Amino acid sequence: MKRKFLVVLLAVAATLCMVFGFAGCSLSDLFGGKDHGLLFTLNPDGESYAVSKGEFNGSTLVIPETFNGAPVTSIGNWAFYGCSGLTSVTIGSNVTSIGDDAFYNCSGLTSVTIPDSVTAIGYNAFYNCSGLTSIDIPDSVTSIEEKAFHGCSGLTSVTIGSGVTSIEERAFEWCIGLAEITVDENNQIYHAQGNCVIETKSKTLILGCKASEIPDDGSVTSIGGLAFEDCIKLTSITIPDSVTSIGGLAFFGCSELTSIDLPDSVISIRGGAFDYTAYYYIYSNWDEAGVLYIGNHLIEAKDTISGSYSLRGGTKTIADDAFFECSGLTSVIIPDSVTSIGDDAFYNCSELTSIDLPDSVTSIGSSAFDGCIRLTSVTIGSGVTSIEGDTFLGCSGLTSIDLPDSVTSIGGSAFSGCSGLISVIIPDSVTSIGDDAFFGCNGLTSV
Repeated sequence: MKRKFLVVLLAVAATLCMVFGFAGCSLSDLFGGKDHGLLFTLNPDGESYAVSKGEFNGSTLVIPETFNGAPVTSIGNWAFYGCSGLTSVTIGSNVTSIGDDAFYNCSGLTSVTIPDSVTAIGYNAFYNCSGLTSIDIPDSVTSIEEKAFHGCSGLTSVTIGSGVTSIEERAFEWCIGLAEITVDENNQIYHAQGNCVIETKSKTLILGCKASEIPDDGSVTSIGGLAFEDCIKLTSITIPDSVTSIGGLAFFGCSELTSIDLPDSVISIRGGAFDYTAYYYIYSNWDEAGVLYIGNHLIEAKDTISGSYSLRGGTKTIADDAFFECSGLTSVIIPDSVTSIGDDAFYNCSELTSIDLPDSVTSIGSSAFDGCIRLTSVTIGSGVTSIEGDTFLGCSGLTSIDLPDSVTSIGGSAFSGCSGLISVIIPDSVTSIGDDAFFGCNGLTSV
């Protein structure tokens, strides 16, 4: 009982120290101590220590394996924050985790040795360590948190070990010099090819760099959100025919990207995928009405567009958010080459009065016409198989809807808030109707 009480007391004291230590609290001196300018704090388990900088201000840092005969198992959150004079770090073999912001803004850091004992690299762990040129992530590491290496602009090569099962979005954001990415061949989740990191099972490219060449052997079918975000030195990219979808902000901020080969196989482009690329900036790539196309894909319309607009013949895809809040748009003519309409494609187009979807359209994204309050007439072609959630949410001017026999499901809140809706014809093909599908349709008299 006494031992249990002592362990609890140690845990509470250690936790309080970690919370208040940088505000002058000295509780750590009760159950920890200092050595060579480093501050050691007893972990809640009462049997190991965490390390922080204490009074350390040197250039070469060695995290010891033990302190007071007990293992040093972690580098605390914010431990060496802003140590701009730090040039090299060697981490002891008992350390299992590198805390959030542990080496934040250590801009002079050029060398880090991470031992095989480390399993997790925390959020912002090496944020803005612009002096780092290469990093070797050992096989023991299982997770790399968001922005772990954000702003490591001098980083040219990364090796990812076999044990990594989770690489969070933006883990290598603003690593603008990155040119070589490799993944251990024994990794069961990811592999590298063409200086791209690919999630093997889903065939999703999750990380690219300025030297990436997307493989055309069928191993990539989708480009994940933020995959190339802010790769400002990427100048051209060829997307193979195997790719069918491009995630949100996938190429956001690639300001030098002037050449994009985008195939017709792509049927889904999430919002902001090409925002602030060179295409976005070069006015000649917008048509006279203010609509940006890349190949046969309509990417975005300027919110100044008004009146009636006819999509360019041969257009395959209307991307997510394409006409987002184009409040002056009154009508749109969609050619029969279009196969998909993205999420929020016509969101809050408050003056849009009618829509005629040809039979070529097979998918309509969620919230595609959300907030189109003056929409009174909708024709849905026979290629559509499902009405997604929130598709016509808040379309209060809609009085009737006739769904084709191809539709098998109506998503949650699909027609929620359509207070002007009087009649609905639901075909025998429909097998499921989602929650709140017709919520607030208080004018509905016939179904």
